[in-house]
Amino acid sequence: MRNPSVSATANGRSITYQWNAPSANGRAITQMQIRIDGGNWQNVANNGSTSATYGYAETHRVEARAQDAEGQWSGVVSDSARTVDPPQPRAWTSRGSSAAGMPGCESASCSYFVFNVENWVPGTYTLSCNDSEGRWSSNSYQVGANDSVRLSCYSGYAGSKWVSYSGPGGSGNAEATTW
Repeated sequence: MRNPSVSATANGRSITYQWNAPSANGRAITQMQIRIDGGNWQNVANNGSTSATYGYAETHRVEARAQDAEGQWSGVVSDSARTVDPPQPRAWTSRGSSAAGMPGCESASCSYFVFNVENWVPGTYTLSCNDSEGRWSSNSYQVGANDSVRLSCYSGYAGSKWVSYSGPGGSGNAEATTW
């Protein structure tokens, strides 16, 4: 008896399992079975597919076997696929609303700092404003997983500006911006 064919194909966090019974080769194929990740065998149509959604960076396996009219089972064939890695966290600095008129901020270009994140570990962070003139104003802020937080610090100096962070997701400097 010939073996069936089986495949596992990942698309993002989804995996599609597909199977096809072997050709009859003189005896009819009476039963097709699959199992996923070593679970129980499931009776399925001779040819078909099913999909499931999983977490990031997970590998899942499908096995298939067929039975002919004589009750003989084929060999077990298998395939596996791995879901995508989680998106990488990103932090960047942007120019917020105008801070013109605030103490020491007479320039029209004077603006608040904004700390932006994607795919971030949420929590309480110490955020510090930095520019080519130095660092100042470290405060604690709640930051969500995908968030934009306007800080209490501002700058009107021309040049590069960035936010330093320290908290549950680690510490470092957000991508800089210029205004």
